[in-house]
Amino acid sequence: MTRIHGILNSWNDDRGFGFITPAGGGKRVFVHISAFTRDAHRPEIGDILSFEPKKAADGRVQAVAVHGPRGTPRSRPYPALVGYLVIAAFVAVAFSLSTLWPISRWFVAIFVIMSVACFVAYAADKSAARAGRWRVPEVTLLLLGILGGWPGAVLAQQWLRHKTRKPSFLGPFWVTVVINTIAFALLSPLPLGDLVAGLLSR
Repeated sequence: MTRIHGILNSWNDDRGFGFITPAGGGKRVFVHISAFTRDAHRPEIGDILSFEPKKAADGRVQAVAVHGPRGTPRSRPYPALVGYLVIAAFVAVAFSLSTLWPISRWFVAIFVIMSVACFVAYAADKSAARAGRWRVPEVTLLLLGILGGWPGAVLAQQWLRHKTRKPSFLGPFWVTVVINTIAFALLSPLPLGDLVAGLLSR
């Protein structure tokens, strides 16, 4: 049977079903979690899938034998607790140090503003993936994160269930978190900046 490619633009993870928009156009095709092959990853909006169309008893066309075009499953999403702990640790350390040395309000404002911008960008990207529109470039998401928006990115990844399974994105993303944290230490008025600068200059 001829396989069809399409984009998963609607998915109810709690109920285990959604709809695929065929790449060649036409009506959306119903897909149930049971239709995915055993080696397939957990469905996520924006996934590019291939499937075999099958007419159900009620006359509705549904997708069967569903898997990624290359048959490669993605890794499992990283636990939400990991991201929350990273944010909590960063805030706790910054707050503790601020009781000893004042941190400029500009630093706080930058993190808040960029986090909100990053969250909105993730939401727009997921909405675009669902509608089959142009996506927000991953480099843009990473840039917003490295400029201080990574806490908002972590929240968006977990709350929106977006960008939590793709290793080729998550690797660079966590690198941006490390880079931003180091930059915060170097640019802040805290003695910690001098300490880190001294260690890097060796």
